[in-house]
Amino acid sequence: MKAVARINILFMLPNFDTGGSEKLVIDIIRSLDKARFAPVLVVFFTGSYEKEYLKLGLPFYVVHEGGIRSWLSTFSFIRSIMKRHSIQVVNTHHTSPLIQGFLPCRVFSGAALVHTEHTKLSLDEQIHAKALFFEKLFLRKADAAVGISKGVCEYFAGELNVPKRKIIFIANGVDMKRFELRSFDRSAYRRALGINDTEALVGLSANFRPQKNHALLVNAIAILKREGRNSVKLLLCGSGPTLDHTVRLAKDLGVQDAVSFLGVRHDIPELMASLDVYCLPSHFEGLPFSALEAMAAGRPIVATDVPGTNEVVINGKNGLLVPTDDAQALAKALGRVLDDPELGKRLASEGSETVNGYSFDSMIEKYETLFCEMASVAVKRQCRVRTNRMRTDA
Repeated sequence: MKAVARINILFMLPNFDTGGSEKLVIDIIRSLDKARFAPVLVVFFTGSYEKEYLKLGLPFYVVHEGGIRSWLSTFSFIRSIMKRHSIQVVNTHHTSPLIQGFLPCRVFSGAALVHTEHTKLSLDEQIHAKALFFEKLFLRKADAAVGISKGVCEYFAGELNVPKRKIIFIANGVDMKRFELRSFDRSAYRRALGINDTEALVGLSANFRPQKNHALLVNAIAILKREGRNSVKLLLCGSGPTLDHTVRLAKDLGVQDAVSFLGVRHDIPELMASLDVYCLPSHFEGLPFSALEAMAAGRPIVATDVPGTNEVVINGKNGLLVPTDDAQALAKALGRVLDDPELGKRLASEGSETVNGYSFDSMIEKYETLFCEMASVAVKRQCRVRTNRMRTDA
């Protein structure tokens, strides 16, 4: 029997640090049916995930390895990858891959372009107006626009004027099997982190970027300390541009001994299970993957009431929400959960029910179905191009 040709898919990311979008792409690539799909990954800048990804033995490219390429060199580099792997479908994530990949991937190759967006760009003050302009222009020309939350899908339709027929909602899914820690020794794990069983442990796993608002959480911990809660400790995992500022802030507030900076971690299920409360103090989110992971680990959540987060965390039901940039309110909410174990158990139980609605298998199935549909789009487009060339030559 003749083997069915695999669909060659190029995934593109701006960088490869331990963020939610990077993890999503790795999860998709790892879980795709390799009998049907042949994934290739391009990142513009590499990061801490590279070592883990290379274990998969799949094609991997870094655009700016060895130095920053010019626009023309970037175009040529991506175009060469498209040809080398006979790419049929391209899945860009975030703004820069869409903008820099549109011409070599969509216009000059005829591949189907699927763009996945992880947040409402209008909420991010670091996104330049010119980038927003090109995102809006190219998204309308893309073959499909995937939003990881209902809010992002509404943003596509309302602010970016993407045709509704192109908008697809695929929520991030959590692989619940990773959180089945049957032989996990919580006390031993905490001791290895320098935390004993009598201490109250708050945690956050997020890259250090302005969006994540680490400073708010550090200020809340300082308030709790001033109120006499000397047993409270904070674990912060990740790396990024605001790390040094956060370290200095903890020192300036006199809580440096209560805050542990763990760097990049890949043992997230164990880390989540070691916490008493998970806290997400962001200015905005798309769909907060770390909050879903905390729910999967059975941890109560305290977070800021911001777009994206409040799509997952319902105040008083599966977590507590507080106004953004209100350290006093955040400290009070954390104190409530730490002082009331029954409240924490109830929030965690409801969270476990919530995360069951974010099926990992369903997410993979939806992406596979979409990629198959897009491969058909690419074939039809390339056939039209060949037909037009033949007519021109004739």
